[in-house]
Amino acid sequence: MTLPAAVGVSLAAALDLAAGAVLLRAARRSPFRTWADLLLAGFAGAILLDAGLLFVLGGLGLFRPLVLVALLLLGCLAAFGARPLVAQPFRLGRPSTARMLIVGLVWCGPLLVALASPVVPAGDVLPNHVAPAEHLRVFGSIASLASYPSPIYGPSRLFLGYAALMATLATLTGLPAALTVAAFTGPLLVISALAMRRLAGVAFGREASFWVLLAFPLAFTFVRLPDVRDSVLALPLAALALAQLLRPDRASGRSGEVAGRPDWLLAAALTAAILVHPLVGVLVAGCIVLLTVTDPARFARRAVPVLLAAAVAALPQLAVMLGLAPAPVWGAVAFGAAAIVAVVAARVVAAFDWSRIAAGPATAITIVVVGLAVAVVIVLRPAGAGAAWQSFNPAFPILFGAAVLAVVLAAIGLVPTARGGRRLLLASLASGALALVLVAAVPDTSLVGQSLRYEVPKAVGYWLPWACVPAAAGLLAVAARWRAPSFAGSALTGVFVTAALAVVLLSIGSPTADSAQATHAVVDDLAHDLRIAELGYWQADPDPRLVVDPTGAAVLGFLRGEIAAGRLGAEGQLLHVAASYQESASLPIADFTGIDETSVSADGSTNIFTAGGRIHPLADLSTELHAGFAYVVLEPAGLPGSIRAAVVAAGYRSVFVNARAEVFAAPR
Repeated sequence: MTLPAAVGVSLAAALDLAAGAVLLRAARRSPFRTWADLLLAGFAGAILLDAGLLFVLGGLGLFRPLVLVALLLLGCLAAFGARPLVAQPFRLGRPSTARMLIVGLVWCGPLLVALASPVVPAGDVLPNHVAPAEHLRVFGSIASLASYPSPIYGPSRLFLGYAALMATLATLTGLPAALTVAAFTGPLLVISALAMRRLAGVAFGREASFWVLLAFPLAFTFVRLPDVRDSVLALPLAALALAQLLRPDRASGRSGEVAGRPDWLLAAALTAAILVHPLVGVLVAGCIVLLTVTDPARFARRAVPVLLAAAVAALPQLAVMLGLAPAPVWGAVAFGAAAIVAVVAARVVAAFDWSRIAAGPATAITIVVVGLAVAVVIVLRPAGAGAAWQSFNPAFPILFGAAVLAVVLAAIGLVPTARGGRRLLLASLASGALALVLVAAVPDTSLVGQSLRYEVPKAVGYWLPWACVPAAAGLLAVAARWRAPSFAGSALTGVFVTAALAVVLLSIGSPTADSAQATHAVVDDLAHDLRIAELGYWQADPDPRLVVDPTGAAVLGFLRGEIAAGRLGAEGQLLHVAASYQESASLPIADFTGIDETSVSADGSTNIFTAGGRIHPLADLSTELHAGFAYVVLEPAGLPGSIRAAVVAAGYRSVFVNARAEVFAAPR
């Protein structure tokens, strides 16, 4: 089941990325420097292209396989008018066998999990990641950008870029979205490795681009690669954006883009990151802002237009998260407006002489302003400083220690950072720290405040260790290439490199639970991944690999038959009555059918996750039964017998029943 899916999703992703790369190549008017740059640009371009297809085709009900294939193939054929795509000819390097074996050992774990998982192995990914993509795959249409089939999460957890990418791949392959997301682990491994290599190479030298493949598994993000969650998908885009900012494309022999023209690759990477995971996108934007204000002469001409354009393009995502329901066409309007803003801003910014602003004074002013802002926050909300410190996760001693040591060595010239690696590290850490301080000042008296106080530290928990990875790779690179003049010095170097590899590869303490955001040595990662491959991830569910057992699958199969027969369409609503709304205890209907589901359960409540969703207590059953639902699915286990009588009394007729559930159709 999983190997054909992995091959199919990889082929569909290749088509999607090719079309996205051609789109950006046409906008840039210059070839990409390397084939790795082409793939990374294609990833960012594919997300924007898929979002555009979602905005247009989804609103028209034409998000269908033949239409998508035709449009993507037309996009790829446009490559004949945008040649050459890459400035350098394609050629494979000759990595050493030892390096290939080490990297293969480190990176095989997530792939093993993916090949053992017909359903993406992450409990919280199904309702807010898989369900929207499954809805688009099944129905080819959305009523608004705020279409979220599962009631588990409200619109604040709906991510347009992620849904567009996965819906496109699922529609192209015809595979269920749950399997498509799991199968995307393979392409994501390649994309993540290339993105981290590029960022580390730009910031800390060419040799660091190899060692980053060993440093990256120390970050919690690596453990989450098989989950293919939004934050993991957004971080390669963050790496692309920051690397592009530090190292402008020199394929045309000039430094960066032509004066007065936007840096479309940077704009695409930042916008795609925001649409995939808004909080990670904001952290990237904050890092770009800090880099720009500390060195305007180097960054302002390209950063300012990109920041403005990304803000405009993200307006539909912001509207959805605020509880609005804009029509899909507004997404296309926002993209068009963002392109216009980028062009106009680039011309306006290019007219200013940024070289008059020296980096030294600008950095000093920035430090003073940021320090005053933090001081004001602490004075106005003294408890905020303590809350921010509690939110900071110090469970990555290896990464943070290596990053600090890399900064110190860079200051004395032992670690190469000629292209701004040290400045990038400090800006990334400052961006995360500022986010913690600012969100700690937000009152938690409302659901919005509580949500921010929960989600922002969690996102920063991904961001801060990830930001230290390139610096740790730079430190490993320095140790590996140091050649001491004497035998004793060479022996000392060998001991140091061996110790560094041991820290990266081997466990140095008690095993840490996978759910904890703490340092994971490669041996711990592999042990956990092999265990999941052996037993299956879904141990608390009826089936450890497929989530639903045969009786549950029969209920889902009946509902799919109603969709195929045309009796249940994209606008159809389903009421699900069960003892619990938690998907480990009740059928995950929306995740596996794409049907818009509303839940009535004994434990129904409103919290930061379900706010704005469709979860109701049993006391609301009578009201919901008269709300015009097309179908009612009743799971009687744990419920009083009077529930079925109430469903029948409301006029619903039984059309399917088995040991797990009974399905009722609306009155004719």
